[in-house]
Amino acid sequence: MKSWVENLLSYRMAFSRWLWLYTLLMIALIGLSLLPLIARGSEHNERLILLTILIIALALFFTLSTVRYFRSFMSRIGDFARALARGDFHTQLPTRHDQGEVGAIFRALQQMQDKLQRSFNELRNEEQSNALLVQAINQSSNSVMVTDLSARILYVNDAFVDNTGYQRDEIIGQTPRLIQSGKTSPEVYQQMRALLQQGKSWRGELINRRRDESEFIETVTISPVRDQDGHIYRYMAVKEDITEMRRAQDSIERLAYFDPLTDLPNRRYFLDQLNRRISHAKRHQQSFALLFIDLNRFKEINDAQGHVVGDQVLLEVARRFASEVRDEDILARLGGDEFVLLIAESGTDFIHALVRRLLGTLRYGVRMKEGRFDISASVGVSLYPRHGSSSTDLLRHADIAMYQAKATTEAVVLYERHMSERIEREVVIAGRLQDALTTGEGLQLHAQPQVDLRSGRLTGAEILLRWHDELIGRISPGDFIPVAEERGLIAILDRFVIEQSCKQLALWHEQALALPGPLSVNVSMPLFEQDDFVDWLQACMRRHQIDVSALELEITESGLMHNPAQALSVAERLRQCGIALAIDDFGTGYSSLAYLKQFAANKVKIDQSFIRNIDADERSQTIVKATIHMVQELGMKVLAEGVEREQEATLLLSYGCGLGQGYLYNKPMPLDEFATRWLGR
Repeated sequence: MKSWVENLLSYRMAFSRWLWLYTLLMIALIGLSLLPLIARGSEHNERLILLTILIIALALFFTLSTVRYFRSFMSRIGDFARALARGDFHTQLPTRHDQGEVGAIFRALQQMQDKLQRSFNELRNEEQSNALLVQAINQSSNSVMVTDLSARILYVNDAFVDNTGYQRDEIIGQTPRLIQSGKTSPEVYQQMRALLQQGKSWRGELINRRRDESEFIETVTISPVRDQDGHIYRYMAVKEDITEMRRAQDSIERLAYFDPLTDLPNRRYFLDQLNRRISHAKRHQQSFALLFIDLNRFKEINDAQGHVVGDQVLLEVARRFASEVRDEDILARLGGDEFVLLIAESGTDFIHALVRRLLGTLRYGVRMKEGRFDISASVGVSLYPRHGSSSTDLLRHADIAMYQAKATTEAVVLYERHMSERIEREVVIAGRLQDALTTGEGLQLHAQPQVDLRSGRLTGAEILLRWHDELIGRISPGDFIPVAEERGLIAILDRFVIEQSCKQLALWHEQALALPGPLSVNVSMPLFEQDDFVDWLQACMRRHQIDVSALELEITESGLMHNPAQALSVAERLRQCGIALAIDDFGTGYSSLAYLKQFAANKVKIDQSFIRNIDADERSQTIVKATIHMVQELGMKVLAEGVEREQEATLLLSYGCGLGQGYLYNKPMPLDEFATRWLGR
């Protein structure tokens, strides 16, 4: 009773009960009002009583109908609501209630259903997308890590777990410091934090440590994650383990740039460092010295005792020389018994004192179990910029001075101009070359075939320039190319060769002679870096109606590293134009795998110095095999230069190299002869 009264007072009673209560109250009031009339009694009152009874009956009927109606109404709404709760958005309310308040309620509920269905579908699509994204991240081969703003790790994918050895419950809630090795420079982390605080992404390399204490190197890209309001609330790191790639790169560089006997830098490394020193000295207006050291009568030891003893003597001499040079100096072995030393000082007093110390290490000879060998050396010196502004000049002039020291029995000789008649010859060559480029006289294109090593079929050709001057006679490319480089004529020379090559391709097309591949043309960096080079090249090919696929440009590996950013920019423009690129003389430069990957060349040509007698040189075999594998992994073709013997071709084929070029197939020949021999087949 108390509960019923409370429901009544708080309006929590069911609607049907309210209606029945109201009806009973009305009947009670009517009955009370009729009691006096019934007490007096009359015929008129009897009719009034009958009318009252009729009204009461109608009221009861109305109440009953209304209760049934509203029960049906509420039942439908309840069914509708329960269907929505189950996720059933296809239930429809009765359409006959389209007028009045009930119709308005049904329409509102129907609109609510439509909105709920749209929201549900959007939420389901979003959940499916999120699930797909999470699945993709989990299955990615790259490690993924998500942290909050305090660097607490919130999520790692399967690759992260596999690579680091940490389980999720060990890493979640920790910070990335858990995997830091302490080998990464603090400046790297400072730069990282500075960029992330600015809301920018950071990319770099980190040296981290696994759970088993082993270290690994990875490239990492960290990006801020923003919420719907644009505020940063997470950081996501995507990481790639490059440890094996870096080891392979280090191994290749070690094999390619260090002398296996003495462990000193070799010629390639030294020339690279010399060029870098020249660039630095030019920018800062500094000078330095290059010392060319040659052992006297070493050939006698080799001939008398054999190469094994000779190598041991060289190893001991290299060790002694290295003990007298500073960390900032560069001591290298050029080959045989020749050493070179690059020092920052150019004062003659310092140089003479250094030479005395170096030669002093040989004063008492070299003792071996075979006996004591007396060793002396001759030293030639060239100075930058006094004796040259290029590595070729400095090395040649130091070499000339060294031979002068041998001839005069002096221990050390500083280069002087009168020591070489070649300088005058170079001046003459430069003048005649300039005239030849103006008239075209004496300059002739030759072609050397590039073939499929397996079938011997032609796959392309390389254009080489030959020059026969009417006054000087035949001039070797080894003589006039350096002159062109030194005199600023190399870009003009390259344009001449490209123009004539396009002209020849057009002529072969008219003669219905098809070259089954591109015609390769060497391009120097001075031309490659000219602002109008790409536009000029396209205009040249259009002028001769040459398809872009008919020409391939070769740039040397060392040229690529001369200005990597500029080279990559030009290479990208050429790639967009559809012009193929090849990296020439690969292995003689100092390029990194990162630049090689970005350069995205069509072809890499392994330098002939690695191919010559490769079947008898295990070191060259190791370098060539590693290079072929690496280049092919990057999606580029490999061509071996300088193939001269069948044994070399067979070995290269076994390594997976399918293309070759060299005297085994043909020497460079005039274009008419090339067309007859190769295009007329």
